[in-house]
Formats: sequence, structure tokens, C-alpha cells
Amino acid sequence: MEEIEQLLAKLKRDQNALHTEFKHKITLIYTGNQKKFKDDTFRELEDIISSVFSLTYMFKKSKEQHYVRARSVFDYILIRNVGFSCNEVGAETSRHRTTIMNSLFIFDSYMREREFKNNYERVMTLFEEYKSRN
Repeated sequence: MEEIEQLLAKLKRDQNALHTEFKHKITLIYTGNQKKFKDDTFRELEDIISSVFSLTYMFKKSKEQHYVRARSVFDYILIRNVGFSCNEVGAETSRHRTTIMNSLFIFDSYMREREFKNNYERVMTLFEEYKSRN
């Protein structure tokens, strides 16, 4: 009887180990796909915004208004339309989450400017085309 209990205990440990290993592999696959989606989305949106705003590198450490406005569009689209968090956007762009939050805060005031609004709409059109292809 004791042998049977030991075998059952060993079987249960093996089953738990397999379950944990399987769960870990599924998590790696899921996070790998999420990371690829995030990388592709960030890169494509950065390219679109850089071309519309005529910038070579949107994340240049600059407070010039065309850079600030471009980053604001980037943040707004990723957070409001795609669903990323301020922390995720900040981590990918080497900016603090409160900087991202401020960018969202001032976005509405930028939308009152005709040129900015036109640029935003062009970016959204191009980004929607990209999303429909993928």
C-alpha cells in the first residue's frame, strides 16, 4: 500500500512539473508574439510620423515644437487607439511615463491648430492602412 502511495505522489509531482513547463512555454510563445507585435507597431508608426512631420529621428532629445508635436501624436495613437500603457510607451522610447502623460494632456490643445490636425489625420490614415495590411 505504501508503494502505491509513493508512486501516486511521484506521478502527481511529475504531472505538476509537466504542467509548469507547458505553462512556461506557452507564456514564452505569447510574450514573444506580443513583443514582435509591439516592435513592428512602434517601428511602423515611428516611420509614418517621421515622414509626415519631415523628421529624421522623432525621439531626438529636443524641445523644438515639431519634435514635441510628433511625439505627442505617437503617444496618443499608441495609447488611445492601440491600447498600450504609458509605461510600455515610455519603456520603448526611453521616456518617463509622466512625460507620456503630459504629452497626452497637451494633445488636445495641439488639435486646435489646423496644420497639426491635418498631419494627425494623415498619420492616422497611413497607420490604418498599415493595420489593415497586417
